[in-house]
Amino acid sequence: MKQVFERIEEGYITGKDIAHLLDWIDKVRVGIWRLQLTHGKNDHDIQPNFAISNRIGSADRLVRVFKYNTNANGIGLAGTDTSAFHQMPSAMCLIVKDIVILSVSAGGFLRERMKLIQHVGQAADREGKAYMVAKSLRDFDPSWGSDLFRFSEQRFFSFHGFGPTLGYEHDKLYTDKTRELKKLSDNTVFEIPTVSTYTPLLKPLILLEVHEIQRKLLQLYSKINIPNEFRPQLSRTYRQLDQRIEAFADAHDHIAPIPTYRRPYLRWV
Repeated sequence: MKQVFERIEEGYITGKDIAHLLDWIDKVRVGIWRLQLTHGKNDHDIQPNFAISNRIGSADRLVRVFKYNTNANGIGLAGTDTSAFHQMPSAMCLIVKDIVILSVSAGGFLRERMKLIQHVGQAADREGKAYMVAKSLRDFDPSWGSDLFRFSEQRFFSFHGFGPTLGYEHDKLYTDKTRELKKLSDNTVFEIPTVSTYTPLLKPLILLEVHEIQRKLLQLYSKINIPNEFRPQLSRTYRQLDQRIEAFADAHDHIAPIPTYRRPYLRWV
């Protein structure tokens, strides 16, 4: 990963690098979650039922890499201090100096948004754990990210499960740079340009991005038949995200020459 970051700093990344990055950022994201639950055990009643090794490559995954001209130093995190992350550790940003890495991982999330599958119901396994049932659509929608991502840079992702039934191989790397799903090889090279931006705008934009994705993931999660005792906590989590999104949008608009666009949210009732 040190070599991967060195190449990103030089302004490019390869398909093999992205495959390593997807696994490594899974490890980082789940490790941060487990660490937070351990050190904050008096602030929650969450009992983690999986470890890092159970979550590497176990869901649809997306990673996006940005490089800015901030000349920053150090390491930072975005989106890991919310109830949404504690309940569903599936979206966060890792910031290393002036490199921003967005990580998203959730079962069926990408395929549903891309209209490759449609959730048609739910079932339970032998232990009573609920899961969603989907059918294949084979109907890729190139505008799938238009209501999800503020930044329009390149996205890299892999699918888990379903495999050849969708026509897209399990755990292979893809991009939608050309507005169609394209499988990548290890030696494919992608430029990571340095983006010029007004530095104070970067933090609210990053936090808006990750919080909005967390909100979409909660909507997907809420399709499962959640026990009634969990509903109040889910409602509070939605409200917390809504408040944060509004606050960061206001912070952005206070200093930006052009206001950020507001999402037409379906607020939790």
